Amino acid sequence: MNNTEITLETVVILIILKELLSQHYNISKIPKTMTNEDILEIKKIINIKIEELNKSISEYKELTAPVSPDVAYGRISRMDAINNKSVIESALRESELKLKRLKETLFRMNEPDFGKCVNCRKEIPLNRLKYIPESVRCVECASK
Repeated sequence: MNNTEITLETVVILIILKELLSQHYNISKIPKTMTNEDILEIKKIINIKIEELNKSISEYKELTAPVSPDVAYGRISRMDAINNKSVIESALRESELKLKRLKETLFRMNEPDFGKCVNCRKEIPLNRLKYIPESVRCVECASK
């Protein structure tokens, strides 16, 4: 047998070695990294969401403005107005928090770890980042 021949035994050993490495290092599940086009598409989605949130926040702020006491309300109507204001204030807080997270995401996009789960370090699926760009966890870690 010369050095250039590959025996059946060598092939079997290589297959077993590949399988062991795949299991240990999770090689078979390593996703492709994001392309520049993917990142640009996510940035575009984020900018659209930021624009929409700014409009919503502006509307929520108008709707949560204090109601002058001289405005006549019946007792029930005043209770409804107070309740509605509370719901809108909650939506305002959520929108402001989401806006903050989206702006942080734009900043993080320049980092090499962007798109990787903060828990398990696996790459977050591209479609998840397109739908929820501020995601910092993969679906598996987020559902725990």
